[in-house]
Amino acid sequence: MRHLYVSEKIRNKEAAIACPDAGCKVGTLTPEMCKPVLTREVFDHWSNLLMKYKFSCPFKECSGFVYTTEDSEGKCYQCYRHFCCMCESIWHPNLACKDVQQLRQDDWEKEDLLLVELANKQGWKRCPFCTFYVEKVSGCPNILCR
Repeated sequence: MRHLYVSEKIRNKEAAIACPDAGCKVGTLTPEMCKPVLTREVFDHWSNLLMKYKFSCPFKECSGFVYTTEDSEGKCYQCYRHFCCMCESIWHPNLACKDVQQLRQDDWEKEDLLLVELANKQGWKRCPFCTFYVEKVSGCPNILCR
């Protein structure tokens, strides 16, 4: 029965296929998991479809490969963390990719993203030398690092 479910999803050009079992702990099927019940043609087609959307998990302590769709939100099925497929960094629904890219990977925590969001709302800028946030109170628009 699983092979019919997967075959239908592949015909609809769906690369990330959710497990049809409600009690499944994995969440998403992979071609390797289903290989014993798939025809060679379906397996190859699915593998080729996934190759368009396959890359390494962006978190340095995880070595998992990620299969994702064209959506901007992805999920690693090894470490179960969400991330942005556009810039391959932590998931940031309220921030632009360019703002998140300014953070070092060590700073990819929820609090850091909240700080960037607050800085954008307040109009704070980063010092080009030390990258601390500064607020213009008065004077010229140049930023001088202490």
